[in-house]
Amino acid sequence: MIKRPTRVALLTLLLLSVVAPVPAAAQQRRAFASEGVIRQKAKSPVMPAYPEAALRGEVQGLAVALVMFDEEGVVIKVEILKAPDESIAEAVRDTLKRWKFTRPTMGIPMQGTLRFDFSIEDGQGRVGYGPFEGICSQKSGTKMPDGTLRQRLEDIDMGCVQWPPE
Repeated sequence: MIKRPTRVALLTLLLLSVVAPVPAAAQQRRAFASEGVIRQKAKSPVMPAYPEAALRGEVQGLAVALVMFDEEGVVIKVEILKAPDESIAEAVRDTLKRWKFTRPTMGIPMQGTLRFDFSIEDGQGRVGYGPFEGICSQKSGTKMPDGTLRQRLEDIDMGCVQWPPE
């Protein structure tokens, strides 16, 4: 038989476990997905516009964003991890906030990084997908005539693209 003080302590612990609030981290699980998977889940992936101020200032470079979306595919947070200029960061942030995603198969919110390469060619601003850096196996890429390495989609989808590069 359990003594009275022990019984009171057990009842108190039981009551606290039912009444005590659950920490936010425990309430909301989130899956991390590779860039390839995040891009596949995008319903209408519109590229950011090249900001006029950045174009006039000849600002070029890579912008990296962490995007999080809920179990319905609605963007809940965009965090800019890297950008060559504040106007480019704002363009990426504003564009990604409008993206819609298909529902995650696991039924929980997802997050992942997306890269956008801002470059100027012949006075025209161009925005493309960022280069695939920090890749698990350089052997799996295809060497292009211009010397760049193009990765297979399988490598991207497997999460071989790491950010930040080591």
